[in-house]
Amino acid sequence: MHIIISGHSIVKINSFGAELKSFNINGDEIIWQSNPKIWNGSAPILFPFVGRLKNKKYTYNGKEYEMPKHGFASTMTFTVEEQKRDCISMILKSTPPIRTSYPFKFIFRVIFSLNDDILSVNYEIENTDDHTMFFCIGSHPAISLPLSDTKLGDYYIEFEDKETLYPYKLVNELLVQQKKAYLKNKKIIKLSKHVFDDDALIFSSIKSRNIYVKNDKNNRHIKVNIQNAPDLGIWAKPSADYVCIEPWYGYDDTVDATGVLEEKAGIIALEPGNTFKTGYSIGSIST
Repeated sequence: MHIIISGHSIVKINSFGAELKSFNINGDEIIWQSNPKIWNGSAPILFPFVGRLKNKKYTYNGKEYEMPKHGFASTMTFTVEEQKRDCISMILKSTPPIRTSYPFKFIFRVIFSLNDDILSVNYEIENTDDHTMFFCIGSHPAISLPLSDTKLGDYYIEFEDKETLYPYKLVNELLVQQKKAYLKNKKIIKLSKHVFDDDALIFSSIKSRNIYVKNDKNNRHIKVNIQNAPDLGIWAKPSADYVCIEPWYGYDDTVDATGVLEEKAGIIALEPGNTFKTGYSIGSIST
């Protein structure tokens, strides 16, 4: 486990999956602590795909490849490239075994930077191949909901801007966009034990850059900045004491997906020698 420190904050990151395991600010644990009986993750990285592929397969240059949900990054061990007291850089490089399921050469760098009570997680995806690389990238941080003096129904998600959002619904593990708005010119999603009965809330074309996890009983407010991510997942196991705020580029395949990699919704095309940069940050604010 790797540790970075700044002010009263301590962050722990696992080499396996370059997964954020803890963000403790002056005794307040921001990241949900994994419980295998509920969910074994805490903040997995989703790469080179977000969500499910149709039939768990895709085609590229006429060849068929298999890929599990959310890709492989969360199951790989990252190498520490550089570490200082308040930041760490970790990398994953393409290997021949990886290219049996994902035929591109790349360097995937994850940089964790801590500045007092703000943690920045930045991604740099470099195409080291001689042809265009196609991928999606997503984050999956689970924000802890301390329920010692609250209940799940006291918590809510607040968008920075008023949003009109049409959700996607999973039907046989594929997405169908709904015609009825989940939010219509509003900012608030109230949490309850039934919000995620149909799995994640999945939205595209998000306007807000800052998304807050708040409650009605105290001033513990967590802000997640999603940078330029166009898509968003919000998820938890029903009744669990966490909520995942997930900035995405791309999402699960839709029912009409062709399976051709270049035609996948939300896919990013990165030319040889270029680097794609994105990420998110988490901070604690008081009112």
